[in-house]
Amino acid sequence: MHSKELILTIDVGTTNAKAAVFHESGRLLAVEGYEYPTHFPRPGWAEQDPEDWWSYAVLAARDAIKRARATPDAFIGVAVSSQRETLAFIDREGRSLGRVPTWMDRRSLPQAEEIKRRLGVKEVYERTGLIVDATFTATKLLWFKENCRELLERAWIGLQPKDYIVYKLTGVAVTDETVASRTMLFNIRERRWDEKLISELGLSDYAYILPEVKRSWEVVGGVKEDSARLIGIAPGTPVLAGTGDRTA
Repeated sequence: MHSKELILTIDVGTTNAKAAVFHESGRLLAVEGYEYPTHFPRPGWAEQDPEDWWSYAVLAARDAIKRARATPDAFIGVAVSSQRETLAFIDREGRSLGRVPTWMDRRSLPQAEEIKRRLGVKEVYERTGLIVDATFTATKLLWFKENCRELLERAWIGLQPKDYIVYKLTGVAVTDETVASRTMLFNIRERRWDEKLISELGLSDYAYILPEVKRSWEVVGGVKEDSARLIGIAPGTPVLAGTGDRTA
């Protein structure tokens, strides 16, 4: 296949990375997936390594493209989806700062209870559309502030799994509304980060790690040459901001 008529999709889920090649008509041509580890260092903790998301996504994408017998220049674009609420911390050199709590990690239950006590459930729900729970990113950021502040201070940006893949593909660090809305820091009525809520939670000093928010269908950049070589796709292939998996 040589004409530009294919779409590469990548999903970074809770248990594995999957990639599929579709014809623009919607016909599935190939799919591959690889499971990566989840680490449980303590009761109630569940961590993943962002580098695993990337390395297994590369494997899945490369093998799906091979299975589809697709040429590198056959792709219209790349779309990425992922699990939500899981935030990877990235330094100024673009490196992951290590394993991070996933959405199912419950270490921030005390922080969730403190938010309920201080702000109440109704106010948070009206602004974010979410109940107050340890699932959501805001509670985990508070846990890091109280227990591992030096990691937050080393971070340049915080990226959810699909955003990390988009960053590795393009060098552009952004997010989209579907996963931003699962942080408990995003005002769903105004469709922006809620500066007032961030301040009330005591996270203003770390608001810089929240990336620019795009629409899911926006093109954020093209595939870099090094990433293109890894996957087997043409440099410059457009990459969309993408979406959360359940939203997709």
